[in-house]
Amino acid sequence: SGSAGAVALTALGSIEKAHAAAMPNCAVLGEGAMKLVLDSKSIAADEASLFGSLLQWVSADEEKRRPALERLVPCISFDLMSPSFLRDVVLKSGLVPAKTVSDAFQEIALCAERKHGFTAQQRLPILAWCSSFSSAYSCQKSRYGVELLNRSMNTGRWIWDLRVMIYCNFFWVGLTSGDVNADEWLGKQKNGYAYGSNGA
Repeated sequence: SGSAGAVALTALGSIEKAHAAAMPNCAVLGEGAMKLVLDSKSIAADEASLFGSLLQWVSADEEKRRPALERLVPCISFDLMSPSFLRDVVLKSGLVPAKTVSDAFQEIALCAERKHGFTAQQRLPILAWCSSFSSAYSCQKSRYGVELLNRSMNTGRWIWDLRVMIYCNFFWVGLTSGDVNADEWLGKQKNGYAYGSNGA
């Protein structure tokens, strides 16, 4: 029985080596031999590598070998591939039915949920344009500087409709995100942003 066991181990080792050697040269295999390679449990290869071998095999004679995909594709466990590989390689190859890829994505997602759980995310409301209402303002300074209107804009999207009632050479409108120096031009300050009538 000891010698029989040794013979069996030797035979298994030979099969494993044969299958591993067949992968990079799979283009020359027949369908039956290719199925043995894909079905083999003795090859230390991931499913992405096996799919790469299948691509190589089909590409060698696509017209004749494409019909065999119906029998060979089920030999590969697509749910053991990364989602990016499924998207970028498997799906784009056009060799695997879309439902097979969809089922793999579903199984990967469910497996991740079972392992890490799932926390529902609340839908964030879409904020509409906000209004600060209308107000008339007269410049208090005879030279450039910052004059704050004390309009607080914490959320939402804002728009100004500015109408110059009395002609002036230049004027700017802007925002501050912190403290600013009221005696300096806002556009050059770290916490300020200004847009001027001259396009600056």
